[in-house]
Formats: sequence, C-alpha cells, structure tokens
Amino acid sequence: MDDLGMIMGVTRTPNTFDYLGHKLTIRGHHSGAFDGVVDKIKTQLAGWRAKALSWAGRATLSRVVLQSIPIYTMSIEIAPTQVCQRLDSIARKFWWGVDQGKSHFLALKSWESLCKPKRLGGLGFRNFSDMNKSLVAKLGWSILSKSSSPWTSLLINKYSRRASWLEGNCASNGSSTWKGIVKSGDVLTRGVCFRIGDGRTVNVWTDPWVPWCTGLAQGTR
Repeated sequence: MDDLGMIMGVTRTPNTFDYLGHKLTIRGHHSGAFDGVVDKIKTQLAGWRAKALSWAGRATLSRVVLQSIPIYTMSIEIAPTQVCQRLDSIARKFWWGVDQGKSHFLALKSWESLCKPKRLGGLGFRNFSDMNKSLVAKLGWSILSKSSSPWTSLLINKYSRRASWLEGNCASNGSSTWKGIVKSGDVLTRGVCFRIGDGRTVNVWTDPWVPWCTGLAQGTR
C-alpha cells in the first residue's frame, strides 16, 4: 500500500483528521468527531453572562447563535445520541441561567415543551437530535429529486438503489454519511410523493404516488 502511495503521490492519512473544520474518522464512529462543535459552543458561551441577559435576549442568542453553530457538521452525518444530549444540556442550562458545571437544577418547564413551536406554546428552540436528522434527510431528498447529480449517482450506484435505501436497507460497508441518509429515510417517507414519468422506477402497489390518497401519499404500506 505504501509503495502504491509513493507511485501515485498520495500520502497515508491518520485514523482521524480534520477536513473543512470537521473531524473525520476513518474507522468506526465515535463522539470524539464532534468534540470541535461542543468546544465552539462552550467558547461562545464563555463570553456571555446568561444571568445578565433578559429572557428575550437568551432566547434570541440560543436560537440564532448557539443552535446554529452545529448546523454545518450535523448536515454531514448523524451525531451520536450522547453528543445531541450534551448539546441540549448546554443550551438548556444557558436558557435557565445555570452554571454549566452544575449537574442538577430546578427547571420550571421541560426542555421538550420549550422546543415546541410558538403556536403550540413553546419557544421554538431546536432539539439537536431532531435538527440533525432533518438536516441529513435533506441529503436524501436531494437524491430523490436530483438523481442526475454526480454525487447522488455515485452514492446510489455504490451503496444501494432508491427503493431499498428508502425502506431502511443499508450496505454494511456504507460511509457514515450514507448510513445517516438511510437512517433519516423515515422523515422523507412521511410526506414524500413520487411524480410519475415513464413509471419504470415506481411500484404502483407500494410507492407513494397519489397525492390525494392518504395512504399512498404518506408512503404507508
């Protein structure tokens, strides 16, 4: 392998390295790849005094700044559950004006209720896990709606066909990005509806293709 690298002028990369600000892991998947995101948020919080801000100020900073920092990284792959929970904890403590070092504190309302839209009585905060899944689902939507793009053709031809990945079937050797797309496929099947062309790639019995038919429009079987 080293000889081939020398001939082609390619150097061997370490098991973990940074690319465009994101830590890529060659083997396995671990939460350490998202340490940079957590550190950025903590660094941002270091210059703020939550107790000195009004409730409106905290809400604005949480939505516009804190919960926007991980968007780029979370658009690439599905973050481990513990990472999302850690980010939720940081945002939650900032909102309540609690020191980040405290493990227990009294919250007057649950974080789940605060993450609801304002029209439903919440404050419109984002749950990091749901946000992560929605961002990766956008990649899946690009595959469905722009199948002629080179990167979408590459992913589909390398790992799977449209029908199988939408049903949750993922190649065992799939990259973390592809596995994330497959995992978020259920977000698409809730409302996706195929537009019929020549009909060669749509199964009339199982695929959602009738907009006004509830079962088919929502992709239920």
